[in-house]
Amino acid sequence: MNGQIDSDNYEKETLFSSAEELRLVEHAENSAGLGFGYSNTSMQRLAGELAYKLLKRPSDKPLRNCWLYSFLKRWDDMVSSLKPPSLDTTRTKATTPKHFLGHILKTNRRR
Repeated sequence: MNGQIDSDNYEKETLFSSAEELRLVEHAENSAGLGFGYSNTSMQRLAGELAYKLLKRPSDKPLRNCWLYSFLKRWDDMVSSLKPPSLDTTRTKATTPKHFLGHILKTNRRR
């Protein structure tokens, strides 16, 4: 199995390992926390570029919808996919001084 598991079909391998998908989830959630969340299309594009850089695909074209929906199903408890119209609201909320200061304090506590 190589550590690459599809939760719907344990016989089938996925493009990324669980650790690689976790890095993608963490990146998306950190970006969303700063107000720069990803739309579904942007997530497909990002994953396609990652697969290309990890030499798992011959091109950096966006991954297909079936990958996205399987990915979202596997990580539904950790990833929140945002629709493009929601991004403006999220960005506006994230740029308030109160939110920004809270993020800085939270980051400093981790160190």
